[in-house]
Amino acid sequence: MNGKIIKSLILSFIAIILPASCSLMKRGPVRTDNGKDFDGTLERLIHQCTVPGPAKRYMYVYLPESYYTSDRAYPTVYLLHGANGNETSWIRKGRILESIDSLSAKGEIDECIYVFPNTNHYYNDYDYGHSREKKSIDAFLGLNGNVEYAFITDVVAYIDRNFRTIPQKEHRAICGLSLGGLQALYISANFHDMFEYVGLFSPLIHPPFKIGGYNSFYRGLESKLDRQFTSEPAVYTIMAGKEDIYYNSAYLYSRYLDNLGHPHSFQATPGGHDWTNWKRYSVMFLKYLWRD
Repeated sequence: MNGKIIKSLILSFIAIILPASCSLMKRGPVRTDNGKDFDGTLERLIHQCTVPGPAKRYMYVYLPESYYTSDRAYPTVYLLHGANGNETSWIRKGRILESIDSLSAKGEIDECIYVFPNTNHYYNDYDYGHSREKKSIDAFLGLNGNVEYAFITDVVAYIDRNFRTIPQKEHRAICGLSLGGLQALYISANFHDMFEYVGLFSPLIHPPFKIGGYNSFYRGLESKLDRQFTSEPAVYTIMAGKEDIYYNSAYLYSRYLDNLGHPHSFQATPGGHDWTNWKRYSVMFLKYLWRD
């Protein structure tokens, strides 16, 4: 019996005997549509929430192939979905695991831990509904800053506690698409000492509303960016297709950063607001990380 089968059987047995309160939900190899194993290990986890909304949320974590055969610590990449998405979007629609394995096999990226949280704004456990996707308009109307406010304590701190990460700014990256781009923008600006690499893909720049108890998360952006760029991020990149509905706002945000004197890159590509571009952007962004 080969090592992968033995490992899978052992982990399955552990999952059965663990108490229901344990955060581990699923561990082991996953497969592509054609039955090919991925190189790393995908784990589905539950974490506690510290802001109004559901008590717990799901997230996926993709661990490098060497994780369970070494004692190394790894950099961490956080990938945020858009409206009408959830923690599965980058995996199912963006085919990100295939991209990671391909880039790793070619030696074009370093080994990292990849985290796919659910960053939708839900009102309660019933609304959460087993991590349901939200309709785009519902996602926009519910945006109030609470999920982003708690991102560091609910997601990043959880990952640092439970996995062998390198818990320093220089070893963390965050990126997001569309509404997730807005979240990556404001999370990295509010927590300016947490992320060295920032990727905004077809980003919504301005939240439609600034109301509720967490509205300060969206306010005072200029002063927050000044703090963030005091020690310049290694990479701060904005990418958008020329036919994208958010192209103009992304371009104007780039000009805004220019006027503030904040170094960054803006890349305009063909195409629109779709997974064809977001797959391309994710590959480009991952290839920037931790490379001289």
